[in-house]
Amino acid sequence: MKAWMTKGLELLKASLEPPKQELNELDWKAALSPDKKRLTEHLSALSNQAGGGYLVFGVDSAGTPAGVDRKTVETTVNQLANLGRAGLEPPVVLDHSVQDFESVRLLFVHVPESAVKPVHLRGKGLEDAFIRSGGTTRKASRQEIGTLMLNSRTPRWEELRASVPASGHGPCGQSERRAHSEDVGTAGTGNIGRHAGLDGGRTIHRTRTRRRWLHNEPRGDFVGAEARRFSRPEPQGGTRGGLRRNEQSQD
Repeated sequence: MKAWMTKGLELLKASLEPPKQELNELDWKAALSPDKKRLTEHLSALSNQAGGGYLVFGVDSAGTPAGVDRKTVETTVNQLANLGRAGLEPPVVLDHSVQDFESVRLLFVHVPESAVKPVHLRGKGLEDAFIRSGGTTRKASRQEIGTLMLNSRTPRWEELRASVPASGHGPCGQSERRAHSEDVGTAGTGNIGRHAGLDGGRTIHRTRTRRRWLHNEPRGDFVGAEARRFSRPEPQGGTRGGLRRNEQSQD
């Protein structure tokens, strides 16, 4: 049994005790939802959760374990892995295990806590980060995003994915190589890329700009377009020059 499965089973048992309810750390699913965006939001929320979390497939909405078959397991694991890699920034690497529970087989998907936070929808801004609250997934508020940033850290070297295929042949094709290149960066240049949150990636300067972001004092080197979105609103009346003109007109 994988190390994280012990905690996963404990959380599932706790959630199925009356009154049955989902937890911030654990979400049931009867089967894989066709709504990929919502699935990606769940992955974002669980990877922003302290200690990470779990998706358990094979439990219906009433909290009754119904089980999953082999084909469902394969389809679910493949789709979630793709969403974690291509749908989130920074990418999230998932793990899974099929476990017997109350005479049925359930699929446990472990979503680890991300070192770099907030994990948000790929191609969107930091405001598209999600969290778990009251056993449900919802969009994080500005204050909650700031807290996630304060709890973020630079990942250790051994936590980075560094397996870049030498060619486009084999199991990893051209698109897979490009995804790895974005995550890992170019060897020997000090550019670890987006996944690391270091120089060269979209999360560049995230650590030293957290306070600026929280106080609405962005600079041009902070996360590109996000800085403009969260910039301090201008005082009523426009720019400083505009205020002077208004004052003169009033005089």
